[in-house]
Amino acid sequence: LEEPGFKDVIRNWWCSFQFEGTPSFIFAAKLKNLKENLKQWNKEVFGNIHQNKDRILQSLKELDDKEQSTGLTQDQQVARDGLKGELGRVLKLEEICWRQKSRVL
Repeated sequence: LEEPGFKDVIRNWWCSFQFEGTPSFIFAAKLKNLKENLKQWNKEVFGNIHQNKDRILQSLKELDDKEQSTGLTQDQQVARDGLKGELGRVLKLEEICWRQKSRVL
């Protein structure tokens, strides 16, 4: 829910679904399609959080090792700063994921 534009995406999907039948059937069909769209959107926007975290940590380790041996260029320092910011975002998402799985909201 914190992702920018998330509510607009949901609203657009919900309004774009067109079904015929009883109100309860229409509601259930919209929910089913919304669930499928959300699953796909989640994969596209967030990917696998745990794999992303591991990838970022590995990249940071490589840059830290390089800094110890030969030093970093300006571009590499900027890249490392970007990775640290991305790691913070991924760690927050991972925390949210674990909280949701434990049902402690």
